[in-house]
Amino acid sequence: MKRNRAEYDYAGAVSDKEADELVQFVKEFKDEVEAWLEKKHPELW
Repeated sequence: MKRNRAEYDYAGAVSDKEADELVQFVKEFKDEVEAWLEKKHPELW
C-alpha cells in the first residue's frame, strides 16, 4: 500500500495531486458524517 509506505518511509512520497484528492475526499466524508449525525442524532446539533 502506497499510503502506508508514504507515511513511514520518507517525506515527499505523496504527490500534490494525491494530497489534493485526499483533502477533497475528507471534506466530502465530513459532510456525509455531519448529515448522518444531524439526521440520526439531532440532539447533538
